Amino acid sequence: MAWTTPHQEVVRAMVANGFGYALANVRPRTDTALDGRPLRRILLAGSPRPVRVGLVSLPRPKKTGLESAFELHCQNSITSEVLPGMVSLEQPRTTKRPRSGAQKS
Repeated sequence: MAWTTPHQEVVRAMVANGFGYALANVRPRTDTALDGRPLRRILLAGSPRPVRVGLVSLPRPKKTGLESAFELHCQNSITSEVLPGMVSLEQPRTTKRPRSGAQKS
């Protein structure tokens, strides 16, 4: 391992610019890095463990309205099949690069 960063977009930009590769357990919806360069996804073999998402709050007698609203939003938006902002494994999306000399239509 040559570099580490807590910022996924830094990793995506470095990979898109030819600085190695990355393994990730999430599938962002975009096929490009923030600088517009294309990325290519290759599914890993096997059955990776699912992403676990949790919600934590401070212990108090009653949740605030904002906490309750956010919890309800999460319950309505996140399922075992859907994580907002991510592509499901059942719907793989890949970026195809044109071959050298090929014209983009």
